[in-house]
Amino acid sequence: MTAFPVALAAAAEIVVSVAGPASGRQAARAQAILKGAREAADAINAQSGIKGERLRVDFADDACAATTAKALAADLARKKVDLVLGHPCGSAGAAAAAVYGETGTLFIATASRHPPAGSRRAGATVFNLAGRDDRQGAEAAAFLADHYRGRAIAIVHDRTREQQELANAATDALVRLGAATPITAGLIGGDMDFPLLTAKIKAADAVFFAGYPLEAGMLYGQLRKAGSNPAFLMSASNGTIELINTFGDDVRGTFVMRPRFSLDGDDSARDIDARLLAADETQAYAAVTAFAAAANLADSLNPENIARELAARAYTTPHGSVHFNATGDSERPSFDVFMWTGVKWERTGSGPLNH
Repeated sequence: MTAFPVALAAAAEIVVSVAGPASGRQAARAQAILKGAREAADAINAQSGIKGERLRVDFADDACAATTAKALAADLARKKVDLVLGHPCGSAGAAAAAVYGETGTLFIATASRHPPAGSRRAGATVFNLAGRDDRQGAEAAAFLADHYRGRAIAIVHDRTREQQELANAATDALVRLGAATPITAGLIGGDMDFPLLTAKIKAADAVFFAGYPLEAGMLYGQLRKAGSNPAFLMSASNGTIELINTFGDDVRGTFVMRPRFSLDGDDSARDIDARLLAADETQAYAAVTAFAAAANLADSLNPENIARELAARAYTTPHGSVHFNATGDSERPSFDVFMWTGVKWERTGSGPLNH
């Protein structure tokens, strides 16, 4: 006889708490998470809930502040809520995750793309369903390695700390993936002419540029003028209207990394805020759906048992697959590659990169 009926008998309802700010810039994202969680709970309750017990979804205000979020997390842990979602503000989510890890409270971060400090997981009951911004370099390298393995690849950065770290991550990943050792170089932001750099990299079949729009457009133009025609992939900081307004048709055929917010890659809304809200809602729905399936498989509401089931397999949901790796992160692309067609940024297919 399992312990599941006893555990359920002690609980009037299965409680899901959505944590996020009730006001301020991130409040809309918290409400989108709440909406998705409630829609999923309604669908699950319509199918007799979890082992006959209904889900209830509550909202808890973390004020988008680390101190408040930490106190709130401790309170939710004391109340033994069955699942916590949300914390869209990065600092609040990190502070709360530490408490959930210590107390064994089941937490699925559905919005924040910022990795925890040192990239260390807070505990076995803490999961991250959103993508991670620190994967950009590795995913850019994987894209280039898929198409240019054995061919000349150049990695260029603008010597700012953030972009240099991104370029270093891409270089390291290319080496791990067995691609040809890339040509590496830097430029100085604000410079307009790059004759030595152009000469160094013009033989490359592909270039990954980690920097900003002005230098990106100038460098690409000078490579083309020098007779080079590489696949030119830029970091996400270049996917802006500034690049297009400044260089127009001259950057047709260039590529840019763009964050993937949704699980299934359906980020079709043009406005970034609309894409974020749509992803927040659908990922919350997916998280609650996966939680319910894992609880049924575990035959228990014990958070550690559910966490083991969440980590053990992928769960199919109406909004994409929920699949966590050994560190609790979602096994999903964090970025997509888009090409400027001269009219819009269009997500590339799986074929070769041709201009």
